[in-house]
Amino acid sequence: MNISEQEVDQILLEDIERSRQLRADFDPITGKDAPLERVRLDIPDAAIPTQYVPLDMMEEPLVQKILERGSVEKFSRSWQHDDTIEGIQQELIRLREKHDFAFWAYFEIRIDDKTGRGVIPFKLNYAQIKVLEVCERLRRDDQPINIIICKARQWGGSTFSIFYQTWLALKHRENHSFSVCAQVNGVALEKELTKPYEVIDMVTTPD
Repeated sequence: MNISEQEVDQILLEDIERSRQLRADFDPITGKDAPLERVRLDIPDAAIPTQYVPLDMMEEPLVQKILERGSVEKFSRSWQHDDTIEGIQQELIRLREKHDFAFWAYFEIRIDDKTGRGVIPFKLNYAQIKVLEVCERLRRDDQPINIIICKARQWGGSTFSIFYQTWLALKHRENHSFSVCAQVNGVALEKELTKPYEVIDMVTTPD
């Protein structure tokens, strides 16, 4: 079977892309190449001037109004409230955290890395991304997130599940409660968050 030089180039490009996905090679801060369908958001004087955000965030009234004005500063001049430019920028960050679990997890959660790097930000790996995509599809369709993960150990399935449910409680569903069940009593966890912004002080070792 003969293949052309162009076909070889396409195969190599596909290999590069698949390897990137397996490495979970994305920027959790800007959102470039991050999971979920995204769109570029340019606000020149925002804390992160160029971001790639989930589509839902673009529907937020604050984002739309800032884009209409062209910048945070121009929007603040027409805003009939006492919010400062810094306050508006902080609100943009809060909106990003609400719509972008990967962003929130990287900034708010620390895990004890088993490879010897110490306590590090929680950046999703390839397997966690695949589960996130299913969870977010169900959440956005207003369906129960009822999935069974047939998993090998050590890829962080329980870690992801705990913090995804925590994110739901803090950003989407007040008084949200959840359980992590296991056949070994010491592994099981039951957590109820009764306040929308209950302080989280957790460092966890990925399972």
